[in-house]
Amino acid sequence: MDFGNVNWVGILQTVAVAILIIVVTWILATIAKWLIQKLVSRVSLLQREGQDGQQLGSAIGQIVSLLIWLFGLIALLQLFNLTQVLSPIKTMLESVFSYVPQLFGAAFLFFVGYLIAKIARQLTETALGQFNFGSIASKVGDSVEAITGEEDEDHEEVSVPSQLPSLAGNIVFALILIAVSIAALQVLGIESISAPATQMLQMIFTAIPNILAAAVILAIGYAIGR
Repeated sequence: MDFGNVNWVGILQTVAVAILIIVVTWILATIAKWLIQKLVSRVSLLQREGQDGQQLGSAIGQIVSLLIWLFGLIALLQLFNLTQVLSPIKTMLESVFSYVPQLFGAAFLFFVGYLIAKIARQLTETALGQFNFGSIASKVGDSVEAITGEEDEDHEEVSVPSQLPSLAGNIVFALILIAVSIAALQVLGIESISAPATQMLQMIFTAIPNILAAAVILAIGYAIGR
């Protein structure tokens, strides 16, 4: 082999570019991981740990860092014209990134729905908290006694659980969050999960009037029994 005909300058340039790609990739991956961890640490909703004890921000930062390294690897493969290795990786990335808009859309929809559910829960708890349900039930009992002519000498104000506004608020929160979750699954196109979940939600909403009517009847019966 005649080493005199080897393009040493071209080889050195290729090696220099490869080293530059590795260094730039390392810098970008490190900065991105640090920024993601800082941003996630400022969002109280995301302050959770996985089963292995790893913080969510650290996990997301690690994923972003690995994605950046993957792009750096692709750049290296292109630099050395390794098309046979590069082709399946590019195909995989094209499939993944074609799904990214749907993923962001579903995440945004779920986030907005979560905020709406929280506001609805607070409104429900505040509105129901203005009513003294014990006094209302007691008045219903007095009205029934006046109609029937029967009086209870030991009649007292009916005790109604003080957690009722909180319970109603949590029910409203859960129903809205379920509906939003199903909508997010539909955006992702996961029909195998969203279709039966939608049917279940429709059954729940159909049963709500009957549930409310039964609750009112039980409350009246409870007041009469007292």
